[in-house]
Amino acid sequence: MKIRSLFNDERQIIRAAQKNEALAQEQLFGIYAPKMMAVCRWYLTEKTLAEDALLQGFYKAFSRLEQLEDLEKFLPWLRRIMVNESLTLLRHQKAKRFVNIELVDFALETSETIDNHLSHLDLDQLVNQLPQSQRMVFRLFVVEGFSHKEIAQKLDITLIHSKVLLSRARKNLQQYLNTDTHHESQRI
Repeated sequence: MKIRSLFNDERQIIRAAQKNEALAQEQLFGIYAPKMMAVCRWYLTEKTLAEDALLQGFYKAFSRLEQLEDLEKFLPWLRRIMVNESLTLLRHQKAKRFVNIELVDFALETSETIDNHLSHLDLDQLVNQLPQSQRMVFRLFVVEGFSHKEIAQKLDITLIHSKVLLSRARKNLQQYLNTDTHHESQRI
């Protein structure tokens, strides 16, 4: 995940929001809400639940913003809050229990294949085809950079289960890629 540096104006807005200035908080919401809604939607397919996670996440962020010392870490910090809120809502919705699996570094094995055959949008569509438990673990591990230990704690599953789910997700995505590549070569 790339961390983009904040413009001087954004730093000023964050500093003002740290002082509980409503206008600054409103501006931060306007800047980051669309991106954070996309993060919430990765985990919550139902739009209203994602909106709830987004609002709860911003509420938590604004109530804890004064604790953030390094303004350069604002975006990853906010993103992590949104992921946590989404997962909390999922747990409260009594989401399905997860089955655990093991991964052998999906990102390294398939990044070249993905770059050669798929756009980011195509990859997202493939990931969305995964069963919910695999999709969650894959996104938390590969996209968000969580460790299996952190994933296990957040999803209330075992460490091994997290690894198994990631392994199954990897296997399914490789099958999707091979099927997609096979169909593409037949068309040519």
